[in-house]
Amino acid sequence: MAALAERCGMSRRGFARAYRDITGSTPGRAVEALRLAQAQLYLAGDATLAWVAWHSGFGTADNLRRAFVRHYGITADAWREVLERQRRAARLLSDRRPPPPG
Repeated sequence: MAALAERCGMSRRGFARAYRDITGSTPGRAVEALRLAQAQLYLAGDATLAWVAWHSGFGTADNLRRAFVRHYGITADAWREVLERQRRAARLLSDRRPPPPG
C-alpha cells in the first residue's frame, strides 16, 4: 500500500481514506478479497491447504482458514467439500441426460 500511496503522491493514511471513500472498502479488505479469489481457484484442485495458503498470500493455513470464515462464514476445507459435492451432483446429472437425437 505504501508504494501505491507514493505513486499517487499521498500519505498511506490519505490513500487509505481516499480509497475507502471511493470504493466503500479498505485497501486491506480489497487485497484480502483478491487473495481469497485466488485461494478459491487453487482449492478447486487437489493442492494442500498449506500450499494454497502460501501461494495465495496468506502465509499459513490458519490465516487462510480465518480469512475464509471472516469472509464466507465457512472454512476453506468446508468450501472445498461443498465444491466437491457440487461436482458429484453435476456428474450425476450429466450421466442421466438422454443422448442427443439423431
